[in-house]
Amino acid sequence: MEDSAKNNSQIKLESILLIKSNFFRDLIIDAQDKSKIVQDLNIDITNSELKSDRFSVYLHLDFNVLYDSKKLIEINVIYSGTFNKSNTSADDNALENFININAPAIIFPFVREEIAAITSKAGIGTVLLQPVNFVELSKKKKQKD
Repeated sequence: MEDSAKNNSQIKLESILLIKSNFFRDLIIDAQDKSKIVQDLNIDITNSELKSDRFSVYLHLDFNVLYDSKKLIEINVIYSGTFNKSNTSADDNALENFININAPAIIFPFVREEIAAITSKAGIGTVLLQPVNFVELSKKKKQKD
């Protein structure tokens, strides 16, 4: 078994919590020309160490729908996942990969469900976000930094 896999198996999920959920929709949505609709999705991942054996990962998601430069829908969601690491001497690289790839992948279905629930109740049809490749997202973030 690979070392990083051994280290990742030492990390356990404690909880996933909704931290923030904001929703805005324009009262009248008249988007006749579908080619003028623009969807913008931004995901940010942050983390904090709670104790030497516990840490939280925060998945921030902003989703906007614009029509002809007018904002029709705006959704901001933050979820937190708290994890316990029983192996405090875990490889830093393996822990960084878990924080930037595995933890967000564990949290994302909860964010996706939140957005689907909000939009279905808002009378705009259910917005079901596509799966996110957190490996690629992590690579892009590293290139930026």
